[in-house]
Parts: sequence; C-alpha cells; structure tokens
Amino acid sequence: MSCLTENQNNPIHDIRFDNNTYPYGIRVSKVEYEKDIERITKVYRTTFYRMIWVCSGSVSVELDMNSISLTKDHCLFIGKNQVFKLKNYDHFDAYIIDFTEGFYARTQLDIELLQQSRLFNSEEGIVKLYLEDPYKEILVRFLSFFKGINYKDFSQLLYQLAHNTVERMLLFAEWNVQRDQNSDQIRSNSKEYSLVKKFQNLIAINYTTEKGVSFYAEQLNTSSRSLASACTITNKPSPKRMIIDRVLIEAKRLLKFTDLSIKEITYRLGYDEYNSFIKLFTSNIGMSPMNFREKYQ
Repeated sequence: MSCLTENQNNPIHDIRFDNNTYPYGIRVSKVEYEKDIERITKVYRTTFYRMIWVCSGSVSVELDMNSISLTKDHCLFIGKNQVFKLKNYDHFDAYIIDFTEGFYARTQLDIELLQQSRLFNSEEGIVKLYLEDPYKEILVRFLSFFKGINYKDFSQLLYQLAHNTVERMLLFAEWNVQRDQNSDQIRSNSKEYSLVKKFQNLIAINYTTEKGVSFYAEQLNTSSRSLASACTITNKPSPKRMIIDRVLIEAKRLLKFTDLSIKEITYRLGYDEYNSFIKLFTSNIGMSPMNFREKYQ
C-alpha cells in the first residue's frame, strides 16, 4: 500500500497527504498483492478520505472495531482518522482513490456533504458498495485520467474535472446507501443535524484536551442547552456522552492495534490520573482495558 507521508514512529502508521507531490489534493494508486505484501500488513490511519475498489481477489478489512469482507467490484469508504488494517487477503488487486478535504470542499455544500455523508461516518457502520457494470465502466474510464494528473502542474481546468468526477462518484454512492438503508433519520439538511455534525468534528479535533461540553458550545456559538436539544432532536446521545464515546473509540483503537502500555494510552487520551481512565473505560465497556486487549488484539 503505497503511502504518502508516513510517521514510522507510531505503532499506528499515520499517513498524511503530500500536497507538494500531489498538488490537486487527489491521488490514485493501485495495490497489487504480489508487489505490496510487506506494506499491506501494517495498521494505518489517514488524515484524508479514501475509497478502495477491489478489482480482483478478496480481502478483509478491519476498520476500527468492525470487520468486513470485500470481493471483486466492492468499494469501501474510509473516513479521516479511522484506523484500518487489511487481512485475510487472497491475491487481490485494488485501486485506491485518496483525496483531501481541501480538494473536495469548494463550497459550503461540499463541506456539508463530507460532514454528513454516511460513507465516511464510522458511527453508522462500515459502508461498502457493489459497483454495477454501468458505474464501473465510468469509474474505469476516469481512473486512467486521475493517474495521469498525479504529477502534473496545477491547472484549474483539470482540478474542476477531477472534482466534478469525485463529486459524482460520492453522490452516486450516497444515493445508493440511502436507498438501501431506507433511512428514517432526521433530514440531513436540518439546522440541528448541521450543528451536531459540527460538534462531532470539533470533538474529533479536541477530545484529548477538552472534555467539557461548555467548551464546544462556546466554539459553536451556542449554549450547552441548545446543543443538548439538537442532539436529542437528531436522535444522538447527550453531548457529554458523545465526548466520552469519542475518547473510548480511540482507547479501543490503541488497545487493539498497538502495544502501548495502558499508562501511555492514558496520557495520550489526556488523562493525568491513571485510575480515572481505568474507571471510565471499565464502567462504559464492561471490562478493564487489559481484558479488552486480551480479547480483541
């Protein structure tokens, strides 16, 4: 799995997008089992958005605490900061399309699509899509184009073409997911939904240092009560619960995918008191961090 810019000192290999090498903010590459076997066994976390299209063979993906099997013509969507690992691969080949938020977010509507999309929202489970022939033909046609612009000097015309193509791919996938799920959720264009999504994005950035609801309410120019009301209307947990859940997601990632000590994990998550983290984790997960690691690692 060809990386962009990788932090080798972290047991979870953080991949950051190299905008100097890929000035458009988009990159297309191909993973071939025979050539990339050493790299695909690592645990990764990306700071951008990723789509994986399996062209042949089969592979299983561990994405955070979930696992899913992909076979020929399945497409998987991985959001920012999700942790994943490929396993149980059977001589598979796959195309990977990586793009940054800066590449996609031309307008407020673009930003809202990324923030609200089910494709990249891990709390709603792993999303995979089967590519039917008409759509697959379109994707194949544009993959060759994307590979060709990876290293070209920036051109506004090429950028517009690349953006419009990715936009159509995501809208098609989003429409299929909504159709299949037959969702009865609150409309994603409601002001409450938008507020909660912004709240979730702020949590993702600040959860290790800020664990109080008032901080997030202030950042969102609203009150703690209004934020709680928006969570209730959109069928989400309370704001405090959402902050705790985000801490627990990262704790489970570090316990499952790394060999960091419990004390190191405690400090990484912003807790000064070891016992406070142990109590939080055990009371919410139903087992101690050590028992969780023994069960899932």
